[in-house]
Amino acid sequence: MSKIKYTTHAIRRSHQRKISEDAIEAALQYGREYNDKKATTFRLDGRSIANAKAQGVNLHAYEGIHVVQGFDGVIVTVFRTRNYKKVRCKPSCKKTHLSRIPKKKKVQRSLKNHFNKIS
Repeated sequence: MSKIKYTTHAIRRSHQRKISEDAIEAALQYGREYNDKKATTFRLDGRSIANAKAQGVNLHAYEGIHVVQGFDGVIVTVFRTRNYKKVRCKPSCKKTHLSRIPKKKKVQRSLKNHFNKIS
């Protein structure tokens, strides 16, 4: 038994989602780390599983596991998803948010049309 501390929410979710303690430990040890203002997320994706396999550890069964750990070291929640695009990135994620900014010409045209309709 490890010395990892869990919130009651994390214990409930791990049982509901059938995520074992071994999977959580594997995510903490081998998963890719993403920091946010409130917590750190460890994700077992294809790249981290390939790195673990190079070290002689097979984690293919745990692919898609995410472990959210608070800065105090307590596991907040765990979940599994293999569709990483649905996992929201933080607002400072420039790549996705810059693609949503409209082009300058489109903005100028839409403003011009708007003001023509008003007058």
